[in-house]
Amino acid sequence: MRSRISWSCKPPCLATTLQCYHEQGAQRTPQLSDARSDILQLAREMAESGLYRGWRSIEGRLRADGLPRVRKALDDDVRRELDQRCQTLRAPR
Repeated sequence: MRSRISWSCKPPCLATTLQCYHEQGAQRTPQLSDARSDILQLAREMAESGLYRGWRSIEGRLRADGLPRVRKALDDDVRRELDQRCQTLRAPR
């Protein structure tokens, strides 16, 4: 299992998210790809940030940030996974 990213800021958009990764030394390419694997990785990382309520808010953010193919990339299984990750991290401890 890969290590969870420690967010030093609350990224309001994809560009800021990438900047946070860069500042924290994460290995990430500066160019965004509309490839399904890249979308899924970013969506999972967004869910793990604890800043999103579920897959709908993640999809909306990614579409607003210029990834129009995100709807096709997030199938039902991935949507359930993202919802579960979001709920787990947003649940009171």
